[in-house]
Amino acid sequence: FVTTDKLYLLATAEIWENGDDNIIDYDTARDLTRQLDYYKNLGVTTDNYEDANKNGSVWWLRSAYADDDITFYIVYGNGSWDIDFATNDYGVSVAFRL
Repeated sequence: FVTTDKLYLLATAEIWENGDDNIIDYDTARDLTRQLDYYKNLGVTTDNYEDANKNGSVWWLRSAYADDDITFYIVYGNGSWDIDFATNDYGVSVAFRL
């Protein structure tokens, strides 16, 4: 499925390429998109993630964690990733297509 949305939340694969030792599991949509050129040019991977977050805040991704029904992926202020309960109060960082 290719989205036609002009404004959307990012998915894990659009930010991080899987590293050698650190991979993102349980994101069922991971193989349906690719890393954005912006993050690819910065060399962002799950092992090298410092450039994944520019504002230092925690924010939600659109990717759900497939091993349960209550968590989604987040981006930490240091650029790393994790999952957290959907009831938590974090920001969003939207992407847009021109």
